[in-house]
Amino acid sequence: MVIQKDSSTFTMQDSIRESNGRQKSINYKISKDAIDESFNWGANYREFFDKGSNKMKLYDSAYIHYNTLDLKAGFIEFDIKKNEITGKPLEDSLGNIKQKPVFKNGEQEFTANLIKYNIKTKKGWVEYATKKEGELTVHGGMGKFISSEGDSIYHTDQMFIKNGLITNCTAEHPHWGIRASKIKLLPNKLAVFGASTIEFAGVPIYPIIIPFGFYPFFQGQKSGLILPKRLDYNQDFGVGVKDIGIYLVLNDYIDLRLTGDIYSRGTHGLYLESNYAKRYKFTGNIKLSYFNAIKENPADTSIIKSPAFNISLTHNQSPKAHPY
Repeated sequence: MVIQKDSSTFTMQDSIRESNGRQKSINYKISKDAIDESFNWGANYREFFDKGSNKMKLYDSAYIHYNTLDLKAGFIEFDIKKNEITGKPLEDSLGNIKQKPVFKNGEQEFTANLIKYNIKTKKGWVEYATKKEGELTVHGGMGKFISSEGDSIYHTDQMFIKNGLITNCTAEHPHWGIRASKIKLLPNKLAVFGASTIEFAGVPIYPIIIPFGFYPFFQGQKSGLILPKRLDYNQDFGVGVKDIGIYLVLNDYIDLRLTGDIYSRGTHGLYLESNYAKRYKFTGNIKLSYFNAIKENPADTSIIKSPAFNISLTHNQSPKAHPY
């Protein structure tokens, strides 16, 4: 079979010769949208091509490799006419999900319950995606993603998620995090999110609302989220999270750290700290804190609230400010 890349037809040489001794040629039409790269695919259980719908179907540990794209899933369907790949998981006899789709292409890498990707437009759709970015994991509901080849403006991989959770909890169902209505991810670069709230054990903590935020995925001095490393337990307060919030680098001289604590029995705290410094001039910081301890009176089971407020300010003059 001979294929001319820029032609709309190709010629297939038939092994049967005509009576006059000449080799017979048959011309077939090729769509102008046909894929011009080779595919590798396979599966453990079954590989099936539906000629009527022009779809390739792969079952059990299925995979497709195309150019820089790598998709693995329990089930993969390739719609040749639409240039669309769909990956889905499988269910065992007990209804447990296994072999979730895993998508890799360029800097994009994530798992999901459903992945659809058009290899021509370089755009895709996901449902319930999970994406690892450094020490954080982003869990999403519905969303879409664009590979750098399909982004005509910024030429970078992007992912857009609705109802996402940003967390550093490693559990399959995270115990805490920042729940955002919308999240935009630039892999290995930045996460930007819209209106959000702190979520603990699947329950949003109102009225703590974050209007917007961002988290850079690189090292060095940076603004971003502050997330707890683990759950905290207190005999009086219950289970909770400590030191969750946001850090902002306002400029070269001033930063701002806003964090909070929240416990299952209602105890909560809020802390604000700002440091400022000017080389050879002065340094200092200001701290504001509010903590409301809520306990149960063992004598009559009544609730005891003990709010406390504190403020501190330090300022230091540099010895080099007035050397003489």
